[in-house]
Amino acid sequence: MAKKISIEDLRDSIFVRTQRNEGLRLKPYRCTERKLTIGYGRNIEDNGITKQEAIFLMKNDIIETGNALYRIFGDQVLPWGVMEAFVDMLINMGETKFKGFVNMIKAAKNKDWESTVKEAIDSKWYRKHKELGSKRADEAVNLIRTAIE
Repeated sequence: MAKKISIEDLRDSIFVRTQRNEGLRLKPYRCTERKLTIGYGRNIEDNGITKQEAIFLMKNDIIETGNALYRIFGDQVLPWGVMEAFVDMLINMGETKFKGFVNMIKAAKNKDWESTVKEAIDSKWYRKHKELGSKRADEAVNLIRTAIE
């Protein structure tokens, strides 16, 4: 009589075969079935991701935004609230768009927190969030304001 084989018994073999057959794509794409897919053939259109996967991705995003802050500000020590606001902005818009806040970044590098707040408020990003009824931009600005006090 043949031994019952579980999926765990096949995991390594299946993993290697799937890697080879699917290939790794780090950006979403449409598979042959026209489904939105990522990674090694993960159908995110039908299957989405789990809460644990979302948390893992968010934690990685936070680490990457810390790296982005270092690339932008170097060894400069930013106040807690400013750092938290900038990390949230980076997660929201990405490093390239954040770097477009030239005057805000310059003000922050000069520790001119009032101008940093002014530049954040005087932005398309801030207005867009206000128009959408989102509190995100106000929260970020209020976090930056904590450096003034």
